[in-house]
Amino acid sequence: MVTYGLANAIAYLFRTNLLATVVLLVLGALLLTEYVLALRAVLTRRRFLELSVLIVVATIAYFIVIAGGPIGYGRFRHPAMPLVCALAASGLLAAIERWRRVAEDPAQPAAAAA
Repeated sequence: MVTYGLANAIAYLFRTNLLATVVLLVLGALLLTEYVLALRAVLTRRRFLELSVLIVVATIAYFIVIAGGPIGYGRFRHPAMPLVCALAASGLLAAIERWRRVAEDPAQPAAAAA
């Protein structure tokens, strides 16, 4: 991967092991979804200003940066994943509540529902 670049490494993986490529893409999409939901939880109702949320986000950021990002070694990201999962669950709950409010009162603008 270092010698020929990321694009060539992905093309080689796709040619040699299609199943591994598909699994990698699916799990990457799930991880991205989890990060987006966690971000939604932090940004919902200005929770990012609370000290406890700042400490959790700083801890998660530390472990993700140490891991080298989402593509890096998972063993370094592993200690932060329970916190990410808890934030993602909170973000999913906030999204479901918003969808229910919009479904109950469709005349209500989307911006006011948030």
